[in-house]
Amino acid sequence: MLLKFTSKLSKKLKLSALPQSQDYSGNFVEWYAHLFTANRVQYILTTEAKTLFSVVLYGRGITDDDIFIKDWLRFLSDYLSDIDRSRVFKTFIGPNTGQFRLAKTSSRSVLGSMNDMISTIKFTLQTEDLSPYDLSKMINSTPFKTIDYQTPIACVDQLPYLRLI
Repeated sequence: MLLKFTSKLSKKLKLSALPQSQDYSGNFVEWYAHLFTANRVQYILTTEAKTLFSVVLYGRGITDDDIFIKDWLRFLSDYLSDIDRSRVFKTFIGPNTGQFRLAKTSSRSVLGSMNDMISTIKFTLQTEDLSPYDLSKMINSTPFKTIDYQTPIACVDQLPYLRLI
């Protein structure tokens, strides 16, 4: 699995000189991670490159890549299970968690969508106090131009394996 970190998150996790990496082919094997602050609270947004499926985590207490990966996988597994998409984790993510490659972010398209997500989250947090779970649900229900104005959850539901199982 390939995790691509922004420079801001790389600095927080004390990752020095991450390499550039080619994009992976396949579903749910290439993820982008970005650190941001809203209302003086640190959050980490992780986004899958093809579907823009995303989860939001609190950034507090995450001080290195090992802690990040463990917390992220736990939250991602629980979140997918809660929204009745546990097959995504079992089919694509779980089997690829044996080895992680860390790299710099490379896709302007994905980063642009993530910046849009962060703007939406910051705006929402000005009026509502939502948990990372609720923020993840909101983002995954928002249409994005990069995926032809579909929602990330709709893109996940269109994956061929879901119709066959």
